[in-house]
Amino acid sequence: MSLNVADKILGKGGDYIFFLKGNQGNLLDDVTRYFEKAPLEAIKYCANYDKGHARVEVRKFSVSQDSQWLILNTPNGRSIKSMARIESAREIKGKFFSEVR
Repeated sequence: MSLNVADKILGKGGDYIFFLKGNQGNLLDDVTRYFEKAPLEAIKYCANYDKGHARVEVRKFSVSQDSQWLILNTPNGRSIKSMARIESAREIKGKFFSEVR
């Protein structure tokens, strides 16, 4: 994740979204733990249900703007404004799949 790039984008009036992956040190683990342990009032939720073409999918979206701890612990993290998580569960032709992004 290049937070320097994010700062440049913000400086020109743009917006951005970065996806965390396992190759970013402890950052992915820290954010995952945050969503597991954060107080309910710190997170906003919404869910989506979709059915069609022999597939049923449920997505749960979580977002928090409680990012001060992340900014303090991430080099060049001053541009981080919020964190989001998507949990999806699918059934396709009787087989079940789940994913967290």
